[in-house]
Amino acid sequence: CPIHLAAKKGHVDIFEYLIKNKADITKKGPKNKTALDIAIEKEQRGIIQFVIESDAWKTAFRVPSIENGALDTPLRKLIRRFPDLAEEVLDHCYHVTEDEKMHVQMQFEFIEDTYNYKTVVNKKQKEDFIHFASDKFGNGELYKTPYSNKSVQNHPMMIMANERKLDLLQHPLCLALMKYKWAHYGRIPYFVELFAYLAF
Repeated sequence: CPIHLAAKKGHVDIFEYLIKNKADITKKGPKNKTALDIAIEKEQRGIIQFVIESDAWKTAFRVPSIENGALDTPLRKLIRRFPDLAEEVLDHCYHVTEDEKMHVQMQFEFIEDTYNYKTVVNKKQKEDFIHFASDKFGNGELYKTPYSNKSVQNHPMMIMANERKLDLLQHPLCLALMKYKWAHYGRIPYFVELFAYLAF
Protein backbone atom coordinates (compact mmCIF):
# COMPACT_ATOMS: atom_id res chain seq x y z
CA CYS A 1 0.00 0.00 0.00
CA PRO A 2 1.12 3.62 -0.43
CA ILE A 3 1.49 4.07 3.31
CA HIS A 4 3.99 1.21 3.48
CA LEU A 5 5.96 2.58 0.50
CA ALA A 6 6.07 6.06 2.06
CA ALA A 7 7.34 4.57 5.32
CA LYS A 8 9.95 2.46 3.53
CA LYS A 9 11.34 5.38 1.51
CA GLY A 10 11.04 7.94 4.33
CA HIS A 11 8.63 10.31 2.54
CA VAL A 12 7.30 12.09 5.62
CA ASP A 13 5.12 14.59 3.72
CA ILE A 14 3.36 11.82 1.78
CA PHE A 15 3.02 9.71 4.93
CA GLU A 16 1.46 12.67 6.77
CA TYR A 17 -0.91 13.32 3.86
CA LEU A 18 -2.06 9.68 3.86
CA ILE A 19 -2.64 9.65 7.62
CA LYS A 20 -4.62 12.91 7.48
CA ASN A 21 -6.77 11.33 4.77
CA LYS A 22 -7.61 8.35 7.00
CA ALA A 23 -5.08 5.80 5.81
CA ASP A 24 -5.05 2.81 8.15
CA ILE A 25 -1.84 2.95 10.19
CA THR A 26 -2.48 -0.59 11.51
CA LYS A 27 -2.77 -2.17 8.06
CA LYS A 28 -0.42 -5.09 7.50
CA GLY A 29 1.82 -5.02 4.45
CA PRO A 30 4.79 -7.11 3.29
CA LYS A 31 5.79 -9.87 5.72
CA ASN A 32 2.78 -8.97 7.87
CA LYS A 33 4.34 -5.68 9.01
CA THR A 34 2.75 -2.28 9.56
CA ALA A 35 4.10 0.97 8.19
CA LEU A 36 5.68 1.70 11.58
CA ASP A 37 7.40 -1.70 11.61
CA ILE A 38 8.80 -1.01 8.15
CA ALA A 39 9.98 2.49 9.15
CA ILE A 40 11.85 1.07 12.15
CA GLU A 41 13.37 -1.70 10.05
CA LYS A 42 14.53 0.78 7.37
CA GLU A 43 15.71 3.30 10.00
CA GLN A 44 13.40 6.07 8.78
CA ARG A 45 13.55 8.32 11.84
CA GLY A 46 11.35 11.02 10.30
CA ILE A 47 8.45 8.59 9.88
CA ILE A 48 8.89 7.17 13.38
CA GLN A 49 9.04 10.68 14.87
CA PHE A 50 5.87 11.66 13.04
CA VAL A 51 4.00 8.61 14.32
CA ILE A 52 5.11 9.29 17.91
CA GLU A 53 3.91 12.90 17.70
CA SER A 54 0.63 12.06 15.92
CA ASP A 55 -2.75 11.45 17.54
CA ALA A 56 -2.65 7.84 16.30
CA TRP A 57 0.55 6.91 18.17
CA LYS A 58 -1.21 4.63 20.67
CA THR A 59 -3.01 2.74 17.93
CA ALA A 60 0.22 2.29 15.97
CA PHE A 61 2.26 1.10 18.96
CA ARG A 62 -0.36 -1.43 20.08
CA VAL A 63 -0.09 -3.57 16.94
CA PRO A 64 2.13 -6.62 17.56
CA SER A 65 4.24 -8.56 15.13
CA ILE A 66 6.05 -11.89 15.18
CA GLU A 67 9.83 -12.11 14.91
CA ASN A 68 11.37 -15.60 14.89
CA GLY A 69 8.25 -17.05 16.47
CA ALA A 70 8.29 -14.56 19.36
CA LEU A 71 6.05 -11.64 20.20
CA ASP A 72 7.46 -8.27 19.19
CA THR A 73 6.08 -4.72 19.34
CA PRO A 74 7.15 -1.34 17.96
CA LEU A 75 8.33 -0.24 21.43
CA ARG A 76 10.52 -3.34 21.81
CA LYS A 77 12.06 -2.60 18.40
CA LEU A 78 12.73 1.02 19.34
CA ILE A 79 14.39 -0.05 22.60
CA ARG A 80 16.85 -2.15 20.60
CA ARG A 81 17.51 0.26 17.71
CA PHE A 82 16.44 3.78 18.70
CA PRO A 83 16.48 4.16 22.50
CA ASP A 84 16.10 7.95 22.25
CA LEU A 85 12.82 7.53 20.35
CA ALA A 86 11.71 4.82 22.79
CA GLU A 87 12.24 7.38 25.56
CA GLU A 88 9.89 9.77 23.75
CA VAL A 89 7.21 7.06 23.72
CA LEU A 90 7.69 6.57 27.48
CA ASP A 91 7.42 10.34 27.96
CA HIS A 92 3.97 10.20 26.35
CA CYS A 93 2.91 7.73 29.06
CA TYR A 94 4.00 10.05 31.88
CA HIS A 95 2.01 13.22 32.60
CA VAL A 96 2.49 15.76 35.40
CA THR A 97 -0.30 18.19 36.23
CA GLU A 98 0.21 21.02 38.68
CA ASP A 99 -2.69 22.64 40.51
CA GLU A 100 -2.92 22.88 44.30
CA LYS A 101 -0.97 19.64 44.45
CA MET A 102 1.24 17.97 41.90
CA HIS A 103 -0.35 14.92 40.29
CA VAL A 104 1.53 12.37 38.20
CA GLN A 105 -0.43 10.14 35.84
CA MET A 106 1.35 7.07 34.51
CA GLN A 107 0.19 4.59 31.91
CA PHE A 108 1.98 1.23 31.95
CA GLU A 109 0.24 -0.20 28.90
CA PHE A 110 3.33 -0.33 26.68
CA ILE A 111 6.00 -1.48 29.14
CA GLU A 112 3.71 -3.90 31.00
CA ASP A 113 1.91 -5.40 28.02
CA THR A 114 2.26 -9.13 28.64
CA TYR A 115 -1.43 -9.63 29.36
CA ASN A 116 -2.48 -7.55 26.38
CA TYR A 117 -1.44 -10.33 24.00
CA LYS A 118 -2.96 -13.80 23.86
CA THR A 119 -1.89 -16.75 21.75
CA VAL A 120 -4.28 -17.70 18.95
CA VAL A 121 -5.04 -21.40 18.76
CA ASN A 122 -7.42 -21.44 15.81
CA LYS A 123 -5.51 -21.77 12.50
CA LYS A 124 -7.93 -19.45 10.74
CA GLN A 125 -7.29 -16.71 13.29
CA LYS A 126 -3.52 -16.87 12.78
CA GLU A 127 -3.88 -14.81 9.61
CA ASP A 128 -5.37 -11.83 11.42
CA PHE A 129 -4.76 -9.89 14.61
CA ILE A 130 -8.05 -9.87 16.47
CA HIS A 131 -8.44 -7.22 19.11
CA PHE A 132 -11.13 -6.54 21.64
CA ALA A 133 -11.63 -4.27 24.63
CA SER A 134 -9.63 -4.78 27.77
CA ASP A 135 -9.67 -2.81 31.00
CA LYS A 136 -6.18 -3.94 32.04
CA PHE A 137 -3.33 -1.42 32.14
CA GLY A 138 -5.11 1.74 31.07
CA ASN A 139 -7.86 0.97 28.57
CA GLY A 140 -5.48 -0.78 26.20
CA GLU A 141 -6.38 -3.15 23.42
CA LEU A 142 -6.09 -6.88 24.02
CA TYR A 143 -4.59 -8.47 20.91
CA LYS A 144 -4.55 -12.11 19.92
CA THR A 145 -1.34 -13.00 18.14
CA PRO A 146 0.01 -16.31 16.81
CA TYR A 147 3.02 -17.99 18.39
CA SER A 148 3.59 -15.28 20.99
CA ASN A 149 6.50 -15.99 23.30
CA LYS A 150 5.75 -14.52 26.71
CA SER A 151 9.02 -15.37 28.42
CA VAL A 152 10.42 -13.04 31.03
CA GLN A 153 13.32 -12.23 28.71
CA ASN A 154 10.85 -10.80 26.17
CA HIS A 155 9.52 -8.17 28.59
CA PRO A 156 10.29 -4.59 27.43
CA MET A 157 12.18 -3.79 30.63
CA MET A 158 14.23 -7.00 30.35
CA ILE A 159 15.16 -5.95 26.83
CA MET A 160 16.31 -2.62 28.26
CA ALA A 161 18.48 -4.48 30.77
CA ASN A 162 19.88 -6.96 28.24
CA GLU A 163 20.65 -4.16 25.77
CA ARG A 164 22.27 -2.04 28.52
CA LYS A 165 19.82 0.82 28.00
CA LEU A 166 20.31 2.21 31.51
CA ASP A 167 18.83 5.62 30.67
CA LEU A 168 15.55 3.94 29.76
CA LEU A 169 15.53 1.87 32.95
CA GLN A 170 15.93 5.09 34.93
CA HIS A 171 12.91 6.69 33.26
CA PRO A 172 10.28 7.70 35.88
CA LEU A 173 7.75 5.33 34.29
CA CYS A 174 10.09 2.32 34.62
CA LEU A 175 11.14 3.25 38.15
CA ALA A 176 7.50 3.62 39.22
CA LEU A 177 6.61 0.20 37.78
CA MET A 178 9.58 -1.47 39.48
CA LYS A 179 8.68 0.18 42.79
CA TYR A 180 5.06 -0.94 42.44
CA LYS A 181 6.05 -4.54 41.62
CA TRP A 182 8.50 -4.65 44.51
CA ALA A 183 5.93 -3.31 46.99
CA HIS A 184 3.09 -5.57 45.84
CA TYR A 185 4.81 -8.76 44.65
CA GLY A 186 8.59 -8.85 44.93
CA ARG A 187 9.37 -8.25 48.58
CA ILE A 188 7.19 -11.05 49.97
CA PRO A 189 9.00 -13.98 48.23
CA TYR A 190 12.32 -12.16 48.74
CA PHE A 191 11.97 -12.00 52.53
CA VAL A 192 10.51 -15.52 52.71
CA GLU A 193 13.61 -16.83 50.92
CA LEU A 194 15.87 -14.68 53.08
CA PHE A 195 14.39 -16.03 56.32
CA ALA A 196 14.60 -19.59 54.97
CA TYR A 197 18.32 -19.13 54.28
CA LEU A 198 18.86 -17.60 57.74
CA ALA A 199 16.98 -20.47 59.39
CA PHE A 200 19.18 -23.10 57.76
